[in-house]
Amino acid sequence: MRRKFDKNVLTKDFLIKEYVVNKKSMVDIAKEINSAESTVWHHAKKHNIPLRDGSLSRIGNRGLKGKYHPNFKGKIFHSGYVYIYSPDHPNKDSQQYVAEHRLVVENTLGRYLEYFEIVHHINGIRTDNRPENLAVVNKNNHERYTLLKLAQKQIIELEKIIEELKCK
Repeated sequence: MRRKFDKNVLTKDFLIKEYVVNKKSMVDIAKEINSAESTVWHHAKKHNIPLRDGSLSRIGNRGLKGKYHPNFKGKIFHSGYVYIYSPDHPNKDSQQYVAEHRLVVENTLGRYLEYFEIVHHINGIRTDNRPENLAVVNKNNHERYTLLKLAQKQIIELEKIIEELKCK
């Protein structure tokens, strides 16, 4: 079982002496003070100590998010939708992302969508952003599409129940 270490050990002076001057790795420092290497990394970051190459990879790139993470591919997923990093788009969100389905429709139409225009996924699959699966609708029409799709599902379920009852 790991002993609890004294947080006061990880001072700026201690980390500069061990990590910068003596060139010890974060793993070695963590073993020396009986701590996790991520704790050492977080304290070094807190004290603005410059990290050597490879320091982040040892602990899984913690603290790096979005476009700064080495595995960033330009897109994220949120609520089932795909969002693309688009810092120059006029309708980007606060994190500089735009929904991929909106970008696809804008590219097809050759203009930016208005805030009141909604992109509907015809087959209901939020990640299927093929142009033929996307339709631009207003809020009222989108509600109609959604209700129609729900009604169609219920009809299919009722038809299955009727078939099962006929077979009995």
